[in-house]
Amino acid sequence: MITYENDLRVWLNRNGDNEFIYIYVDTKNEAKKIIRAAIAKDLTDESITMNAFGLEIYEDFGEGLQWSEWYSEETGDDIMSEIDEEDNNLDEDFQTQAKDALLEIGLPEDEADNQVEDYLSNH
Repeated sequence: MITYENDLRVWLNRNGDNEFIYIYVDTKNEAKKIIRAAIAKDLTDESITMNAFGLEIYEDFGEGLQWSEWYSEETGDDIMSEIDEEDNNLDEDFQTQAKDALLEIGLPEDEADNQVEDYLSNH
């Protein structure tokens, strides 16, 4: 495979060994989808005791073209930090919407809070 400047690739490592899987992607959003899918799959496989993921970019940092970890130019976050932030925002949105729906059907606020917390702890 020919590699060009600014190419992107997702890396996956399972169980802390030195075997990395690389998946070439066209966009950061494609990388996020692949990482989320890999995380979901790993959660169902009991043989996987740990995993790590990231996104690399092929760039010249003054020593010629090389692969290095991708970081957002705006925030300095790596891909996993961005995914975590997006997922946390989804959790907060879900909590608000679920609680509002439970209040709408007449549940007291403390019971609505408990049901949302119970749901989140079980999923």
